[in-house]
Amino acid sequence: VKVDWAGYYRGEKRQRVALPTYPFERQRYWVEAGGGKAALGASAAAPFQKKTDVADWFYAPSWKRTAPPELYPIEKTSRRFLIFSDDCGLGSKLAAHLTKCGHQVIAVIPGDQFSKVDASTYTIGPDCADHYGELMKGLRQSDRLPNNIVHLWTVTSNNSRPPEEVQQRGFYSLVFLAQAIGDQANVHPLRLDVVSNGLQEVSGEEQNCPDKATVLGPCKIIPQEFTYIRCRSIDVLFPSPAESLIEDLAAEILSNSTDNVVAHRGHYRWVQTVESVRLEEKALGSTRLRKHGVYLITGGLGGIGLVLAEHLGKTLQAKLVLTARTPLLPRENWDQWLIAHDEQDSTSRKIRKLQSIEHFGAQCLVVTADVTNKQQMQDAIAEGCRSFGTIHGVIHAAGIAGGGLTQVKTTKLADRVLAPKVRGTAILASLLKDLPLDLFILCSSITAIRGAVGQVDYCAANCYLDAFARSRQLPNCISINWDAWQEVGMAVDAKIPADLLERRKSELEAFGILPEEGVDAFDRIVRTRLPQVIVSTLSLSPSLPESIAIAAAVAQTTPLPREVTLHPRPVMQNNFAAPRNSIDAAIAEIWQKLLGIEQVGIHDNFFELGGHSLLATQVVSRLRESLKVELPLRTLFEATTIADLSDRISSTQQLMSSHRHVGAILEELEQLSEDEAQQLLSAEVQTRAISNGPGA
Repeated sequence: VKVDWAGYYRGEKRQRVALPTYPFERQRYWVEAGGGKAALGASAAAPFQKKTDVADWFYAPSWKRTAPPELYPIEKTSRRFLIFSDDCGLGSKLAAHLTKCGHQVIAVIPGDQFSKVDASTYTIGPDCADHYGELMKGLRQSDRLPNNIVHLWTVTSNNSRPPEEVQQRGFYSLVFLAQAIGDQANVHPLRLDVVSNGLQEVSGEEQNCPDKATVLGPCKIIPQEFTYIRCRSIDVLFPSPAESLIEDLAAEILSNSTDNVVAHRGHYRWVQTVESVRLEEKALGSTRLRKHGVYLITGGLGGIGLVLAEHLGKTLQAKLVLTARTPLLPRENWDQWLIAHDEQDSTSRKIRKLQSIEHFGAQCLVVTADVTNKQQMQDAIAEGCRSFGTIHGVIHAAGIAGGGLTQVKTTKLADRVLAPKVRGTAILASLLKDLPLDLFILCSSITAIRGAVGQVDYCAANCYLDAFARSRQLPNCISINWDAWQEVGMAVDAKIPADLLERRKSELEAFGILPEEGVDAFDRIVRTRLPQVIVSTLSLSPSLPESIAIAAAVAQTTPLPREVTLHPRPVMQNNFAAPRNSIDAAIAEIWQKLLGIEQVGIHDNFFELGGHSLLATQVVSRLRESLKVELPLRTLFEATTIADLSDRISSTQQLMSSHRHVGAILEELEQLSEDEAQQLLSAEVQTRAISNGPGA
């Protein structure tokens, strides 16, 4: 029969309700709090507007001479120093000088194992994270946690150390140190000075070691993730007159200067700045790109690599050698693949892009090769030379987006991010050193300038690229610190939590570089002779700390909601279990507000509920406020349920109470005279003798 559906439903009122396909696929809509861009005022708002003229996007690093450190305010109170002493004797001389000035000094010497040599000397293995934890734990237990840490393990008598050892004593040492500090839940202000030599190029005559530049990653990122730690990079000339160097270094360390990147050269002190460089197209020289030139592009099938490949193919009919870690389909299977897959398929998009490039008269050779594998890259270069005769230029665009807070960063994860840029660049340089290249372009990131939370390894890797370009190991080398691109690149590819995606999208739409703008900027840069060019769509202050502050303020223009609309509890593997006590209830309330879930059971897993490392920092911060307990961030990664976390907090509170009790007793004893203390001791001995009976 034919059913009269209209009659069947007549008189009923329906309302369509859109539901997520599963509990975590939701979007949040909240009313923005007052402020943001509108509240900044005309003068302050300028830095937050994308500059419309591409010619105004460019900056170059520079140095400014300043007053000597002794003219800055000096910390006159006695300080407790922890010095990671170098093999050249600079650390030991600095320790002696500080001790003479009335400060307490504990020295840490690189060794094969952890050991306490004496009351003021330890040895640790630079590549062993556990040793740093044991060191800080021991110092805390003996109430000798430092106010200042001076790290000198990147001071060397020459630059002949293997790259792996340089990273162990530099980048990884600082990461392990930060993790150890964080594990102690240390919240008192701490100054970390990282002293090096052969790192910075100030006069242009220094011989710098690019491998050391990765320490700048932790120097920039640690203060952004550990708000109670201030970091400073101090580069010196060594060897140099020891007495004056020690005095200058001690004055620098004891000063209250807010400069983040400092260099001492002779009698002068320098701080790093950035200078605007307007690249007006009419005023630039001739391009170093050639018609029908042969260009090797690593990461050639990635976002920025493929955009630049298309540009070279379209404008120059270039011959392109595109390397990628993941194999692409053989050319004879392209048509069949395109028929079987839609336009959104990533392989289909790459194939169509390559076909479009070749349509302009270019030639594309796609080679499967990992830039960190020397043999594979050697084969790729040889294949390119066989096919096209030579190579005229290189664009090193291979890279992996970083992610994850320093506190939970592992060596494996960090090395995965460092390798393409650090090891990959060194491999390319060794394989191409005999070719007269027109250009060797390194695709760096503005993260190396501004830093970014969760990007300690990515920042370090790009700092290496910048230092390599300035070292002039290869002629015609340029490092480009790209700002975020809108449609391609690391900012788009980075894996970030779902609740941050909308914010990232809005930031890229407001400030990101469009592909056509990117190739315009690229064309201008290759017509300069600068070894490093910073591309920023926002105004950069000459003062780097201010530029970092601007970047942080930009992020605040689209703030995360502190509290969200609560949603029903999703289906979990375990049943809901109510809080057992006040600690459980306090934790549950914090999780509910941050995760946006009505009911959180004590056996629910924080990360299965949609939590991530950035939310974990907020959880720890709120627990400190509400429960007055100091917790390292790592605790939330080990105790992932409310029940486990509550037990940890309860144990910590008991321990803190015990320490306070002991501290009160010690304080009372210190106020007693010697006779009073002796009388108390005699009374205690008699009491114990009576209670234990005869013969005790």
